[in-house]
Amino acid sequence: MKQLTGPDAMFLHTELKGFPMLIGGVSIYDQSTSPGGIVRFKDILAMFESRLDRSPIFRRKLAQVPCNYQ
Repeated sequence: MKQLTGPDAMFLHTELKGFPMLIGGVSIYDQSTSPGGIVRFKDILAMFESRLDRSPIFRRKLAQVPCNYQ
């Protein structure tokens, strides 16, 4: 088990119901550079799925620990 970093804990504990503290990303895919000239959403998902094992952070889950003082 690994403890959250300070910034991660801050984002988690300052999140409110009507004011989520999340960060998103935008990716632009140029179809002209792909094989066949077509980029399909399921191909993008398959590419991410094939690489998930390279970054274990995407497999982590939050857990409450005993005596969790805040």
